[in-house]
Amino acid sequence: MNTLNMRETLITIGNKVIECPHPYRSKHYESLAYEPIKRHIIKNGGAYIVAPRSNLEHGTIWQHEGKLVCRNDDPLFIGTDLLKFGKKILYFTSCKSNIAGAEWLQYVLGDDYEVIITNRFYMYEPLCNNIMLLDGNTLLCNADRLSGESIPKEFKDYKKIWVETIKDKGAFKHPLGSKYFNMQVLNIDERYKMVNSDQPDLCKLLHSHGFEIVETNLLHTQTFAYGYHSLFCDLTRE
Repeated sequence: MNTLNMRETLITIGNKVIECPHPYRSKHYESLAYEPIKRHIIKNGGAYIVAPRSNLEHGTIWQHEGKLVCRNDDPLFIGTDLLKFGKKILYFTSCKSNIAGAEWLQYVLGDDYEVIITNRFYMYEPLCNNIMLLDGNTLLCNADRLSGESIPKEFKDYKKIWVETIKDKGAFKHPLGSKYFNMQVLNIDERYKMVNSDQPDLCKLLHSHGFEIVETNLLHTQTFAYGYHSLFCDLTRE
């Protein structure tokens, strides 16, 4: 695969960086690209944790009643199935993230964080293509894939900004991702958001809700299946 979608493989929670037990064997080798990050974390008093690797026997992921599911023998999860808000981690089960993975993550985090298990509303793409936190009480929501009923109850009282127009940028030959990778924004802070300049409607929408927009052009999002949110993991904030 590729290392552009870093958030699939690495998640940052508190002073910990956790290397996820991905259900695709090819992703197990991506950690070689993250050695400088590992050294930085350890040098600055953080913890770099590698989740236990599954052998991924044949049948780890299979089709059941028209949906892909994964077995629950070993912890399996990807970072883009997790949504962090405050001291809570919303953990979306999917064909890539199982209950065993949620239980292992809760054990590692201890009492500092609460891992809340919920069902995934869209199975095959990163969570941040469908729902994203913009600040402490605002959600960015994909109107094509979500409805008010499908949003987790933990966000019942949050303000929802519904994205109804996303531009399809196309891809070189075969796209790994859909146009919804272009919905991803990067939270610089609660006010400033980095948005792909190829998405003028999204920029206008966020600006109309009081956010300051930093427009830059992120190329090949659909060719390689990544966006601004999945491209970055926080290590330090000023």
